[in-house]
Amino acid sequence: MEPEKDIFEQWREEAEARPWYIKLWNKIEIYYKNEFRYYPKYLQYGLENIFYWFKIIWKDRSWDHDFIFVILKHKLKKQAEDLRKYSHHVGAEYYAERIELCVRLIEKIESNFYELESLEFYKLKSWFKPIEDRPGFSTWESKVVEERIDEYFAKYPRIYKQVTKKGYTDKVQIASRISYINQQRAIDLLFKVIANDIKKWWY
Repeated sequence: MEPEKDIFEQWREEAEARPWYIKLWNKIEIYYKNEFRYYPKYLQYGLENIFYWFKIIWKDRSWDHDFIFVILKHKLKKQAEDLRKYSHHVGAEYYAERIELCVRLIEKIESNFYELESLEFYKLKSWFKPIEDRPGFSTWESKVVEERIDEYFAKYPRIYKQVTKKGYTDKVQIASRISYINQQRAIDLLFKVIANDIKKWWY
């Protein structure tokens, strides 16, 4: 038979009906069991965290997205290390490797790996050209003197098709656009892996 009251409501009413000194004693007992006795361990964790994070936080600034990646990479490295060291749940090794994948992606993002990759496939000659009717002023001029950009396009045929469909025809512009898209894809993949896995990254 279904009771009249919800069990949680019943427990709350019973707790509220206890004398004040019993309530106080219960609070002290709960605090000791769940908080106070762990303070020495909390102190150890806190000191270890200060040591581990000090250099990162000291150098942190709020004016560039790169600092966010520095913090995230530092956190993920420790997470993978602790997962391998302390975890006993099935799949710990797999998820440690997934975290390390995120670390590698961050390192490529930090170094602008994909944005700079296309520069390896062509060489520009650049110079300042004086403006005839404006003494003291110049324009920036450049031309491709050496290139093997088709090799770069062959690495990313799907992205190449995507870019050329948008009307880009100049090889350098196409390569530059591909490199930008690849850099963004690395960022998207990083946060996709995090969103998919993060609830499993514990030990």
